[in-house]
Amino acid sequence: MCGIAGFLEKPDQALSKGQPVEVMNKMLHAIAHRGPDDWGIFHIGEAPKGEGVNYQFEPGKGEGEIVLGHRRLSIIDLSRNGHQPMRSSDKRFTIVFNGEIYNYIELREELKSSFEFKTHTDTEVLMNSYRAWGEDMFAKLDGMYAFALWDRDQQQLLCARDPMNIKPFYYAFHAGAFLFASEPRAILKAMGISGTINRQQISEFLLFGISDHDEGTSYQEISQLRGGHFMTIGSDLSIRRKKQFWHSPKVPAPNGQKNGKLYHKIKESVDRQLRSDVPVGSSLSGGIDSGTLVSLAGEILKEDSHKYHTLTFTSDAFANDESQAAKSISEYSGMPQWHPVKIDRQKLRQNLEKLVHDIGEPFTSLSILAQNLVMKKANELGIKVMLDGQGGDEVYLGYPRVAQRIVGEYLRRGAIGKAIRELKGFQAHASLSPKNALLGNLFFAMPGVASYRNKKRMKQLVKSDLLDAYREEVIADRFANKPLQEVQTDELTKYILPRLLRYADRNSMAYGVESRVPHLSVPLVEYALRLPLDQRVSNGWTKFSVRESMDGLLPSDILWAKVKRGFDIPQEEWIKLLKPDLIQWIREFEPAQELFNIPRLIELIEADRAGEMHVWRVISVILWMKFLKVKY
Repeated sequence: MCGIAGFLEKPDQALSKGQPVEVMNKMLHAIAHRGPDDWGIFHIGEAPKGEGVNYQFEPGKGEGEIVLGHRRLSIIDLSRNGHQPMRSSDKRFTIVFNGEIYNYIELREELKSSFEFKTHTDTEVLMNSYRAWGEDMFAKLDGMYAFALWDRDQQQLLCARDPMNIKPFYYAFHAGAFLFASEPRAILKAMGISGTINRQQISEFLLFGISDHDEGTSYQEISQLRGGHFMTIGSDLSIRRKKQFWHSPKVPAPNGQKNGKLYHKIKESVDRQLRSDVPVGSSLSGGIDSGTLVSLAGEILKEDSHKYHTLTFTSDAFANDESQAAKSISEYSGMPQWHPVKIDRQKLRQNLEKLVHDIGEPFTSLSILAQNLVMKKANELGIKVMLDGQGGDEVYLGYPRVAQRIVGEYLRRGAIGKAIRELKGFQAHASLSPKNALLGNLFFAMPGVASYRNKKRMKQLVKSDLLDAYREEVIADRFANKPLQEVQTDELTKYILPRLLRYADRNSMAYGVESRVPHLSVPLVEYALRLPLDQRVSNGWTKFSVRESMDGLLPSDILWAKVKRGFDIPQEEWIKLLKPDLIQWIREFEPAQELFNIPRLIELIEADRAGEMHVWRVISVILWMKFLKVKY
């Protein structure tokens, strides 16, 4: 896990003004937190602009400046051999890579007859995979990754991002250059600006709480490569190709796949993601997703499991506190090194201000502050890799509203008996009643109603020129009446998970910690999405495939609980404590007057309503603009 950055610049253009390495140093400094262990620069140009072991130079062919940069968080092969940018033995390819290829050992075995390996890194395996298989390599990779690979012979840069949107890849065209980086702040630093709000994206965020659903970002100047896509950029800055290389399974398998095998798929994913040359731990809530990972890690590690650390956010006198359930899971799995993580309420203001800087874009609730503090604690304990249960709800049908659409699927197929059985089962076992699920699904199938309701609620807070900037086609897609499988895929790849993964990436990397998500291993995701419907939801039990697979391996009161758990936080209490700070920040930020109804917003904050979803989204946008000096 690292930070990558780079740019291709036409001759005599304005970006670097003859100082390409100085520009790259600024970019790498902006993301130094992502890779505190090492750094490096590779430069192709007319003349060298630096020196030292961290700087490599190659004379160019008059195509302009080409600069690749890397900040390293050392996880695999901690020696100097893992230094990046890394070059192939024939000097044709140079790569900067952020992420992990979990099946690198298996791929290396397959490649060793064709290539002589000089390191034990997955970076070298990734580069040689492309040398051997070209674009076909993507079908072989099990990992999370974002990388850029310069091909000297083809004079082009291959840019790619993993199918699940786990690792970020941002890019921009500016001042005769193509720029890319792991975070927008590095690109903005190269541009010498603080950025401008993307009114379409911010409008869609304010109205519907969505972001990361396409190539757009909160910044007008910056785009992101979508998960499961690659593109090639020529030295002339043309986009030669852009292609989607991974597609979610469209329909479940009719039969033949069984839950019992799912256990082995999850265990294989955990086993691969435990591969590390540094300490590994887990973010642990009191729920099934993270509990499954901890339980299987205990099985794999056996006598070494007592060295494994689990961390749980906890809050005193909070009704939904998960610490006892999490501690129970940790002990049940043979892992006594359990750490409760608490917030210092006296530092809540500082914690929030840092969170706004760490995330770097607006966020939907304060719940991610708990995740931020867990990663901070992991760093303090010397844990550089954390397994996280993110993705379980999207992969295994864990959201009750989505899972209950299975009733409609059975009705469309004429399976009346199954529909009735599940309806009764949901009444008995689901955390959301069938009536409320029906109302929710009706709402999510009517774009006009959703748009009217949300605009009516927001227009008292947001001025019309910003509020009306959303795209009708995006809302029509988000709130379309789609089959269950398509809804699940949308939430996995567009409307829910990519945003949550961005929060996780920024929170973990803010402290130099690598967050791994075993539930999102591509082989596991493809298998889970192909399970027949009656193995994914049964008798009203959501996540039935995982519950059945893990029966006896987790405490039964947790495995078969109806209540969903997942790092819940006392947001209402925090909002009340933050009230004076929120009011002060908003009042002193004069540009907010141009976009928002500040008197009404302060009325709601004073009435202790700042925690309501639509109110908090407005506050979040204002804090982002204020602290990061974003223009409008």
